[in-house]
Formats: sequence, C-alpha cells, structure tokens
Amino acid sequence: MNWLKRNQALFLIIFVAILGGGMSPFIKVSAKEIPPILFTLFRFILAGIILLPLFLKKENIKKLKNPKNLALVAIFGTGNVAISVFGIKLTTASISQTLYAIVPVIAGVLSYFILKTKLSSREIFGMLVGLLGALYIIMLPVFGKGMPFSGNLLGDILVLIAVLSFSLYTVLSKKFHKDYSPLAITSAFILMTIFTQAVISPIDFAANLLWWRHISVMAIVGLLYVGIIGTAFYYLLYQYAIKKATPVIASMVLYLQPVFSFVWAYFLLGEHLTSGLIFGVALTFIGVGFVTYVPKKAS
Repeated sequence: MNWLKRNQALFLIIFVAILGGGMSPFIKVSAKEIPPILFTLFRFILAGIILLPLFLKKENIKKLKNPKNLALVAIFGTGNVAISVFGIKLTTASISQTLYAIVPVIAGVLSYFILKTKLSSREIFGMLVGLLGALYIIMLPVFGKGMPFSGNLLGDILVLIAVLSFSLYTVLSKKFHKDYSPLAITSAFILMTIFTQAVISPIDFAANLLWWRHISVMAIVGLLYVGIIGTAFYYLLYQYAIKKATPVIASMVLYLQPVFSFVWAYFLLGEHLTSGLIFGVALTFIGVGFVTYVPKKAS
C-alpha cells in the first residue's frame, strides 16, 4: 500500500499519457472537416460543460486570490491549444506529439529561472540532447523531401511554439498551486480559451460558410473525444500531477504520450514510423531521460 501511495503520481502520469495519446490523431481527423478555430471553440465548450458547473459548486470565486495570476496561467494554456491545432493540421500526428516530448526539457530550464530549481550538469546535458532531437524532428520535412509521414516545416514550427506556451503553463501552474486548486486553474484556462476563440471565430465562419454540411461521424467522434476526454479530464488530471510532483516530473506525460500516440495514429490514420522519426525520438527520449532520472540515495 505504501508503494502504491509513493508511486501514485507515476500511475497518474501514465494514465494521463494514455488519454493524451489520442488527442493528436483525433485532432487531425476532425481538423480536416472542422475549421481549426471553430474546432477549438467547440472543444472547450464541451470541456466547460463538464467542468465549469463543478468549479462553480466547489470554489468560492469571490475568495480567489489575485485573479491576474490565474489569468496569466490560463493565457499560456490557451496559447498552446490555439496554435497547436494549426500545426497538427499541417504536420503528422506522430511528429506533433513527439515534439511535445521536449516539454520536460523546457520546463526544467523555466523552473530554474521561475521557481529557482537548481539544475545539475546531468540535467543540463539531457536538455541539450533533447533539444537536438527535437530540432532534428522539426527538420524532417527538409531531410526527407517527398517521404511519407515526414511532416511539414511550418506545421512543426507552429507545434514548437505551442510547446513553449505549454511549458510556461506547466511551470506557472506549479508556482501558483499554493493559491489555486487544480480545478480552479483548469477552469480559468477553459474560460479563457472559450472567450478568445469566440472572439476570432467569425474568421472561420466567413471562410467556411457551409462546413457542417459534409461533416462525418468520425469527425464528430474526434471532437467529442478531444473535448471531453482530451481537454476536461486530461488537463484536470495534468494539474493534479503537477500538484503532486515537480513541473519536470509531471511533464513526463509528454514523452510517454508519443508512445501511445503512435498506437492511436496507426489505427486511426495509418501512419507509420520512419527511420528519421525514430532517430529524433531516440535523441529526445535520451535527453529527457537524463533530465528526469533521479539516482537512488545511498542508504
């Protein structure tokens, strides 16, 4: 029982990674038929229907400390999802998910500056190797011109920007967990995203007037999965993982996620691994492994 209690954060991370592994493939399926801004809006409306009533019931809004800090965390969470949907639409689901594996590396650097977390030489080395792997993945469209599943350079860059935003969301969440619950942070993120996407959604309406006429069942299923499982439950559980561990350890979700994403993408999209992607994955995982490895203390 003690072993289970000590490792509950690890089990939570693995579970979140399984849920999150399906997001990129389902987003790619749905984004082919649903305009990206509208997709993000509908996705977060679904998440809001699930979580916001719970938030209003459990939290005293009038007693929330410094709402500006809560809004700051939410902005970076919103930036991640708003940008990533455009990147995922252009590149492959496997590559986009793999790029998110460098979040622990970036979170380690940000934790040093924001949370004053010290970094060892081993961790710094791991960050450099992980970044090298990520850069190689981004350049796959250049190295493998004409190869299937080699991705798209613009799409890869957009996903990388989203990764930076998500890393800030992770580290700032840890910083403000002393003031806000995981439910409060997740709800603020959902509300911020609904608001920003609603403001710019007329752009998608104007450019895609009759998009809903030919929408498939699979696109609807994808939207439901990403909205309910991949947003409401995923982000709430991720906040609990951050609360129970460090930002770097919690973001281990993002390098476990590609493994499950490959499985989802194989069945949903027929994507296959290329030698270049495997090489980039290996470098990224080695780097992240150096960052997150904790040596046993001498007894």
